[in-house]
Amino acid sequence: MSQNVSMRCSGYYNKNSDTQKAGIDACLPWLLNSIDSPSFICQFNSNHISIMDIGTSEGSNSIYAFKKIVHSIRNNTDKTVSLYFSDLPTNDYNQLILTLFPQGETTFSQDNIHTFVSAGNAFQALMPPESVHIATTYNVLGFLEKTPEAKIPNHILPMPPSTLSQNKKANLTEEQRLPFKLEAAKNLADFLHHRSIELSKNGKLLIQTFGRNENISCSDGIYDVLADAILDCIEVGFLPYEFYQSLVFPVYFRSIEELLEPIKYDSVLGKKFEIEHFECKEVEVPFNRELDRTGDYVLWANRYTSMLRAFSETFLYSAIQGYLSENDKSHVIDHIYSNVTKRLISSPTQYPFRYITIAALLTRK
Repeated sequence: MSQNVSMRCSGYYNKNSDTQKAGIDACLPWLLNSIDSPSFICQFNSNHISIMDIGTSEGSNSIYAFKKIVHSIRNNTDKTVSLYFSDLPTNDYNQLILTLFPQGETTFSQDNIHTFVSAGNAFQALMPPESVHIATTYNVLGFLEKTPEAKIPNHILPMPPSTLSQNKKANLTEEQRLPFKLEAAKNLADFLHHRSIELSKNGKLLIQTFGRNENISCSDGIYDVLADAILDCIEVGFLPYEFYQSLVFPVYFRSIEELLEPIKYDSVLGKKFEIEHFECKEVEVPFNRELDRTGDYVLWANRYTSMLRAFSETFLYSAIQGYLSENDKSHVIDHIYSNVTKRLISSPTQYPFRYITIAALLTRK
């Protein structure tokens, strides 16, 4: 099944993605240090510098990163800078434009900065060949282009439930996970292939996404509480159990080794990119930090829920198609996320969220 689902719209993702911004802050300095020199700019026989972000959503985090990148560019050249915002065709581009032009004026105040939209699929071509000098993507590669036909009847994503999960039925075999692992590998190879065509020689590609280390997956806790909240709705008769058995979120949490594998071992892609920097790390979560400061579990639970809802609701809403009437869907979705909040408040230690990110900075050979 092909995916064509974006983040929750109407400004909701902008307001509830400061955790994702923390992930950007963890790796963006690599890129800034790499491009902040006249020698980087001089490599390109072009009258402008093209910078692209893939998976821009409503734009807040992309603009935040773009401003830092533009600052590094402006330290070394006054060439025109073209900024390309790319996401799925279903993205809320109206909100993106509002974010770009608050009160009708561009948020980029410097001269010779132009903004463009390139709607499309991250795993396909987005730009003309050799037209991009810097490309970034944050968290997009964690989402699968297609959901394999394989079934996972006892869990809602192709990752094992955490060791803290109280759902005794929740389990995932390696055989069940394999089709999703293969789809994730194909997606990464396709992504790198198209970026290798679009990037100019010596161009930079910064990749960051949620992932896992040898002990923890970023999926731990957060998808456990969502699964339990859905089961709560099934228990009171809002949804049939068949819905839970058929539900698979199209996400995959790679290790850093899986992220680097195509560059290290693919005979074609290995000739296209050089690995400049890479890291797997745990990034501090803003709402966890606030909890440590205030001890306010209600505020923590609400912010946790809002972040989860920002990136999961549209897929969940789509998955309910065929199980509920149009009038009932919104009510049940609200009930699911209300259950999430209630569970977080009543059992906070059962559902910890730890932001494990993997990232790499690549140079086009």
